[in-house]
Amino acid sequence: MAQFHIQPDSDIPASTQLYNQILYAIASRQFPPGQRLPSTRALAIQTGLHRNTISKVYRQLEEDGLVESLAGSGIYVRAQAHNSSPARLPRDRKVSRSRKDCPTQFRGITQVRLFAQRSTGSIYR
Repeated sequence: MAQFHIQPDSDIPASTQLYNQILYAIASRQFPPGQRLPSTRALAIQTGLHRNTISKVYRQLEEDGLVESLAGSGIYVRAQAHNSSPARLPRDRKVSRSRKDCPTQFRGITQVRLFAQRSTGSIYR
C-alpha cells in the first residue's frame, strides 16, 4: 500500500494534501486502473485524519472521474478504454501556495500529469 503523509503544520489543507498524494499515486500507477484504494478506516489510521475528511477526498476523486465507488466493495481506480479519452485532471488544484513548502513531486498537478505521461505514455493505458 502506498504511504501517505500529511504535514499538519502546512498551510495546505489536509484534504488537499491527501487528494494530491492519491492523485500522484494514480498518475504514477502505484494504484493502476482497477486497483482498490485503501478503506477510509485504514487511511484514517495511517494519516491521522478523520474518516469524513478521507470520504470527502474520495468523493472529489470520483467527481473528477478518477475513481469509482462500488457499493459495499470499495473505491477503485477507474479503468479507461483505449479508444476513450482519459479522465481530465482538474487544472485549478494546487498543491502548495509556496513551492518551497512541498516536495518536488507534489508541486503541481501539471508536473504529475507530465510525470505520468513520460513514464507510461499517457495517464491511463
